Amino acid sequence: MPEKILLNLDKKLKKLIPGFLENRHREITEINSAIDSKKYEKLNDIGHQLKGSAGSYGFMTLSQLGGDLEEAGKEKNIQKAKLVVEKISDHLKHLEIDFD
Repeated sequence: MPEKILLNLDKKLKKLIPGFLENRHREITEINSAIDSKKYEKLNDIGHQLKGSAGSYGFMTLSQLGGDLEEAGKEKNIQKAKLVVEKISDHLKHLEIDFD
């Protein structure tokens, strides 16, 4: 079993992070639906939004994965998108947030 992923964030973000993470969990279903329907533009859009929003909150791994999802959508690469969504889901499951 993978170890927990500890992320230290600014305490000013403490009230915003639970909603942000809840939205990411819901997004997993949306991504899987886009994969099943081969909606490449939707994958591109979700990935682009995740890359930007995650990065602005300090979730650099999620931001990178968002970029990977965006790229998979542009490439119309379903296998890559499936791999990326698995990585996003796994990352979210093991993430622990600490606020300084």
